[in-house]
Amino acid sequence: MAHTLSSYFNAPLEDAKNKQLVVFMDIVSHLMPKFVLVENVVNLLKFADGFLGRYAMGCLVGMGYQARMGMVAAGCKLDSKKALVLGDAISDFPHVKNDEGRDGISYDAEPQTEFQ
Repeated sequence: MAHTLSSYFNAPLEDAKNKQLVVFMDIVSHLMPKFVLVENVVNLLKFADGFLGRYAMGCLVGMGYQARMGMVAAGCKLDSKKALVLGDAISDFPHVKNDEGRDGISYDAEPQTEFQ
């Protein structure tokens, strides 16, 4: 078990739970979408001295993306009576197809929540 635990921290991409990041970066590399969003950044930064976060940033920059990492306290809003969820922020976004050719898309609806 000590050998497995040691390799877990010394070779984080060899662990099955972390290979999803490798697969995700392979998909991004294949599809090359205009934008990429990676969630769960806190764990990427905390684990193995931030190796996974550095790996993700290196992959994205190597593919030609402008990349930045940040943390958002999702669900935290002053004077909010209920927790915010992602839908509260983006449910009014216009539909975007995988092969979208436009650089900008106008909103087709009014904001649906106070947060938008």
